[in-house]
Amino acid sequence: MLFQFQNKITFAHLKSQKLTTMKSFQKSFVLTVVCVFCASLAGAQVKPKTTTKAAKAPINYSVTWGPDLKLKGDAPDKILLYENGSFYAITDKSYGMWGSSDYISKLNSNLDLVLQKKLETEKSDKNVSKHEMVSILEFNKQIYIVTRDRSSKEKSVTYYMEKLNLSTLETDGVKKKIYEVDYSEDSKRSDVSLSILQHEKSDVLVLYDNHRIKKDENVRLTVTAIDKTITPIWKKDFEMPLMKGKNFDFDKYIDPQSNLYLIAKVYFEDEKGKRKEKDVVDGEINFDYHIYMIGKDIPTFVDYPFQLKDKVVSQVNLDINTKGELIACGFYSDIEKQKRVSSKRGVFYTIIDPATKTIKAQSYKTFDTEVFTAGLSAKKAAKMEDKLESGKADGYAGSYKIRELIPRKDGGSTMIAENYYTYTVTYSNGRNTYTVTHYVYGNVIVTKINEAGEIEWTSVIPKMADVTGGTMICSYLSFDEGNDSYDIFFNDHKDNLVAAQQTAKGTKPIDGSVKKMRFVRVVVSPDGTMSKKEVALKMDEDDEKTRLSPTVSEQVSDSEIILYGVDKGKDKFAKITYKNLDKASTK
Repeated sequence: MLFQFQNKITFAHLKSQKLTTMKSFQKSFVLTVVCVFCASLAGAQVKPKTTTKAAKAPINYSVTWGPDLKLKGDAPDKILLYENGSFYAITDKSYGMWGSSDYISKLNSNLDLVLQKKLETEKSDKNVSKHEMVSILEFNKQIYIVTRDRSSKEKSVTYYMEKLNLSTLETDGVKKKIYEVDYSEDSKRSDVSLSILQHEKSDVLVLYDNHRIKKDENVRLTVTAIDKTITPIWKKDFEMPLMKGKNFDFDKYIDPQSNLYLIAKVYFEDEKGKRKEKDVVDGEINFDYHIYMIGKDIPTFVDYPFQLKDKVVSQVNLDINTKGELIACGFYSDIEKQKRVSSKRGVFYTIIDPATKTIKAQSYKTFDTEVFTAGLSAKKAAKMEDKLESGKADGYAGSYKIRELIPRKDGGSTMIAENYYTYTVTYSNGRNTYTVTHYVYGNVIVTKINEAGEIEWTSVIPKMADVTGGTMICSYLSFDEGNDSYDIFFNDHKDNLVAAQQTAKGTKPIDGSVKKMRFVRVVVSPDGTMSKKEVALKMDEDDEKTRLSPTVSEQVSDSEIILYGVDKGKDKFAKITYKNLDKASTK
């Protein structure tokens, strides 16, 4: 999403997907494997042309550790309102079928816990039949709580925003209405689910309501914007005739001017006026991607249809470049046989002129052999290369997900994607059978696109995590050094730090074991070359068993990162501070 994550766009949903807590993380032991999902071959790379071995990256930062803490609830969901070293952390505690509680913790510049409170709100009226807190967000240098009240008597659902007192960590009691739905004429509207979206460089919030519809009805949307005084400034309510289908959803993006973009795949009509939801029909692409723009000065929406000639768009992310042009970047597939498409074949990049709504530039680059061999052992890589050459294998890169699309000052962009998928394993002990879900976070790929929209290179960082819990230790944390260099931090197996061993045996996965896990750093330079994998932090005896969490950690300023971790049930924060950075080339 878009994503929650450098070109930061915050999507504040009603409830963020709850992360598995590391405080109760336990290692799973395999009994009898009955069914295993065939996983992706990790890796994607068009290797930069270099004959030099990877060198160490200079340590251009310092690390400050905070004390052991005990936060109420699970691991933090969000880090909010970072200013002069202090910040607020939001945690929640689930009680299963009995609901959950949210807590807020205030930390100072020394990473000490100053104050911690349970977040509580009151009903707007005694006639409210259901009251719930749905979101906590940072807006206009304040923290707000969004609540939802449903009144069965009045047949209405109302959303409010309440400001948090940053000294007492209690609400100020002033409820400002931001959205209301009357469901007396349409009972389906009683469960309205409002999304609140914002761009970090805007002082406007956009409220997105996708109405519940029947299968044969057009998609209906209500989009509202509110300013920093929590006052509505515009509202759009309309149907989208090209869209039909129950619970149709869009990928969403907000630009700095608070225009909303919705991304959708629209299938063509056949001779009977019906839309067959098939990507390929009679060997031809059967859909266009459409980008719908909704904003203050647009009566309904602007439609930007686009396609990749004879290529099939399989994933797309949006952003606005420094010239104000709309850019779409993602993965493409080929048409395979008469009725289906291949797995992802490469990267595409499109520049759309906002005035003419036409494609100004477009390029795509097919993954080289290294796409399918990076991270494999030398023996397995050789076998895969033979299969690719002989046509016995097509390779597979279908599980890559775009995590970030970062516009640069030079007019180009940098895309960062990660190999991610899940699979299930069924266990049996002779008496009982049960299924466990595995979460796999594989290689990271970094792609550079220049100002003309040409894809210059794609580099890969081999990594692998295969866990059944504690997913916060997985994925990665990126830091933009500002000179077109990107630091990628992640947890890795200690054996992968020895290049010769990794080449011989392939990337060894981490499974959550602190003993075998190391928090490492790789720097991707402007020409695509990468530094050697190195341990990112030297930990003293008090911190050496800390399990750091890239998923919760965050770049909070141009030169600082807040890291979160757990050590024997204790919460810990650390701060990385960079020095002598050149931020001239970033936006």
